Amino acid sequence: VGRVGASELAAVGFGGVWLWTLTCGFVGTATGVQTFVSQFHGAGEPGRCGHFAWQGLYAVIPAALLAALALLLGAAPFLSLLGASPTLQPLAVDYMSARIPGSLAVCAATAFVSFFRGVGDTRTPLYATLFANILNAVLSYGLIFGRLGLPQWGVAGAGTATAISEWVYAGLLLWAFQRPHARTHFGSRWQPPDLVTMRRLLRLGVPVGGQWLLEMLSFSVFLVLVARMGDVSMAASQAFVALL
Repeated sequence: VGRVGASELAAVGFGGVWLWTLTCGFVGTATGVQTFVSQFHGAGEPGRCGHFAWQGLYAVIPAALLAALALLLGAAPFLSLLGASPTLQPLAVDYMSARIPGSLAVCAATAFVSFFRGVGDTRTPLYATLFANILNAVLSYGLIFGRLGLPQWGVAGAGTATAISEWVYAGLLLWAFQRPHARTHFGSRWQPPDLVTMRRLLRLGVPVGGQWLLEMLSFSVFLVLVARMGDVSMAASQAFVALL
């Protein structure tokens, strides 16, 4: 995106950080799945592990969906309230609007990743991440610059590429979660909502999500100050953060 222009890079950085800030609380909450999965796996009851991944989805996705819809409808006034420049605002809205659907996939994927880590399988999430990142790079190249037979969408193309990659990432993890071995050994077949288990997950996970949210808010507020210095300053900040 930096090759397109400073305002575009600033918009991706500013919009992306605020999108993650408003999403990370749900992602942090979903990580609570790992605690319960690891407990039952270590206790010699692997057949109950899949149950917690499903309940994690039920506990997090509805609230994340409502937040995504609210952000989709209110992105423009929200960014205006933050004081971003008139040049940056519409670009950031385009980027955020394209990426918002992918935020739901990230929440769902976190529940699956937490399951795999809880049962000691760290390779499956790694392979899914590698594939999704490569796909994101290829789609971003095509959709930002109009290459590979794809339309030229600029910052909206960057957001679209990332959202597609996030859904592919979640889909790969769901496929692995539904493999015959996982269904037989870990009880990962579909299960209906269980309010008791969902409350247990939320009691553990919400404080984690709250911590993530507070940490990101402090960084996001700092970026608001940077963005008010101008698009070039915000672009430089985004480039530095990306390199880190």
